[in-house]
Amino acid sequence: MTALDYTPEYDNSVFEYHKNTPSVIVPINARYCLTETSAKLLATLFHPAPTIYSAPPIHQANGSPFAFNRTVPWFRFTDGTERNAAVLANYWGMPGVDPVHVLDYVKADIETPVEGQ
Repeated sequence: MTALDYTPEYDNSVFEYHKNTPSVIVPINARYCLTETSAKLLATLFHPAPTIYSAPPIHQANGSPFAFNRTVPWFRFTDGTERNAAVLANYWGMPGVDPVHVLDYVKADIETPVEGQ
C-alpha cells in the first residue's frame, strides 16, 4: 500500500464523561479517534514503522475528574516522538494538501516539537 491508497477510518463512538456523573457523556470529535485497523495500515507507510499503543484521545492533566469510554491508537516513533494516529491521518483529504505529498506533510508534523513531549 502507498500513501495514495490510504483512506482513514475514524471511530465516532468515543466519548468523555465526568467520573461523578458517568451518565452525562460528551462525544469526542472522531478526527481524534482513528480505528485500530486504520492505524495499523497507516503505520505501514513509515520506515521504520512506529510502535502502536493505546491511550486516551486527548491528554488530560493528572488527577482530572474526566475520563473516556475507550482509548485510541497512538504512534511512538523510534526517536521517542508520540502522536495521536488520527491527528496524522487527518492530513489525508485536508484542503490544500496534495495527495502526492501528503506523507511529506505528516513527516513534517512528526518532526515538529510538541510542548510537553
